Amino acid sequence: TYPDFAEMWESKTWEFAPENGETMPEAYDRIWDTVNKIVKENEGKTIAIVSHGFVIRSYFCRILYNDINNL
Repeated sequence: TYPDFAEMWESKTWEFAPENGETMPEAYDRIWDTVNKIVKENEGKTIAIVSHGFVIRSYFCRILYNDINNL
């Protein structure tokens, strides 16, 4: 349906952003900042953060490798 988007996703995944969306590096940084903000705001408490796979993989990638290229 969207051949231009499909081509961009295949050839330049890190630069691809859906319409009104963000690139993977932008999401990677936003996820990191958001989770850390939640943790700081709830210091000493038990918290649960529920999300989908990309967000979880992104956060753990940052913890383990500090490099989005290992995602």
